[in-house]
Amino acid sequence: VWDGLLQICIYVALLYKYLGPPVIWGVSVLLTTIPINAMALRVLNRLNGQETEAKDARMKKTTESIGNMQLLKLQSWENIFAKDVQNHREEELKLHTKRGAIRALNQ
Repeated sequence: VWDGLLQICIYVALLYKYLGPPVIWGVSVLLTTIPINAMALRVLNRLNGQETEAKDARMKKTTESIGNMQLLKLQSWENIFAKDVQNHREEELKLHTKRGAIRALNQ
């Protein structure tokens, strides 16, 4: 662990020797992006969990619909179940879009 830190210090010192004070600005920018990146990754992990839950709910409803297809057709409930599956899918897509936007901003 200390070897990597030592190398970073040596390289920054060499860069400072050759380039001067702008190196300090560069290092400060790099150091400020670390916490921002960590926060973005926490948000991404939380959204990933929510997206997985939404996907599981949609798959459960789809599996239930397929398993009871004959009853759904007999009672004319297919539209009701189709709307329910579509609502689950829309929720899943919202979370997926939000996660994609945060990933794009984090790059």
